[in-house]
Amino acid sequence: MSRIPNLDPVRFLLAALVVVFHVPDISATVGMPSWSGLSVLNRGEEAVYGFFVLSGFLITYLLIKEKAKHGTVSIRQFYIRRALRIWPVYFLVLGFGLLYYNVILPMVGMPFEVEYSIGEALAYNVLFLPNIFAYSYDTGGILVVLWSIGIEEQFYILWGPLSKYLPSQLFAPFLAAFFVVFGAVFWFSPLAAVLLKYKMFFYYFAAGGLFGTWAARGQGDFSHAVFSKPVQALALGLAMLYYTTGVLQAALAPWALHLADAWLFSYLVFNFGFNPNKLFTLRSEALDYLGQISYGIYMYHMIALNFVLFVFLQFRLDEVFGFAGSILVINGLTMALAIFGASLSYRYFESFFIRLKGRYRVLQPTPRVSPSGFAGPVAPEAGA
Repeated sequence: MSRIPNLDPVRFLLAALVVVFHVPDISATVGMPSWSGLSVLNRGEEAVYGFFVLSGFLITYLLIKEKAKHGTVSIRQFYIRRALRIWPVYFLVLGFGLLYYNVILPMVGMPFEVEYSIGEALAYNVLFLPNIFAYSYDTGGILVVLWSIGIEEQFYILWGPLSKYLPSQLFAPFLAAFFVVFGAVFWFSPLAAVLLKYKMFFYYFAAGGLFGTWAARGQGDFSHAVFSKPVQALALGLAMLYYTTGVLQAALAPWALHLADAWLFSYLVFNFGFNPNKLFTLRSEALDYLGQISYGIYMYHMIALNFVLFVFLQFRLDEVFGFAGSILVINGLTMALAIFGASLSYRYFESFFIRLKGRYRVLQPTPRVSPSGFAGPVAPEAGA
């Protein structure tokens, strides 16, 4: 099935931001050299929000296309596709994480203080409430990364069935209203503290989905202004400020920053994927492949980081490489092992479930977007 061009590289860049964000934090907790002096090294959470936008965009795009072709949405097939793409790696990491903190670390003389029972861990995570689990206990980094998958699944518990019964022409108004209402509840209601604690950023999916509805219905007159080169340049400039400096973070209140980020990244996804006259493209075979395995990179990077730090601790490699050298080697090895593990997982583990998922596709492959036209390809569902 054809993939929307330029979005796989975006996936990888987001995953890479998460990796370099976690390396110094976890390194510091075990006494290894760490440095996070650049703003771009502190944008891991923002990168996860970008994944939320991508997910909302791509899945809503598919739902619109499915409804246009078949007149309805198969909730059963929707959930089967989600399960086959998300669950295998999710439960693999969950199982390994529980084994790692409860069995492996004590066996090697590095006990981790476990605050939860196995029953509690399974209850929270099997019910896709890992965000509540991760921010109620000190679960360890390998299990913390599951929180974002829980947020995705929670949103699609609502959006999957609703998309079946909501008329296609009401998708955009509903998502816009959801963005405004839930955004207000998230930041200004008595529930704000709880929603923020457990990171229930559902409005990012709504913003991405809103742009996904526009993409699914074609370019139209609306896009001539939206896709103009000055608007593109402004959006890209704001994105650079957001990810590489603290200017916008200092200028805007948290609620305004988050809501603006949701719209900004949604626009960038729309532009990179569907603008035939974009300022530049991100296409390359290497980046496309890394984007395809980005779900694994995100899910496995904490395992890779823990392994690298364990080796450094056991052999005191920080004394061999020195401060700066250790930072470079820890970051490089973590990224390399995460990519290697994700590649093996995609080829020998995930691919089996992806082939099964193909039986439940409702759309046939369509041509890629041509340089001169707006024929949107069918998009794969988001991995993370």
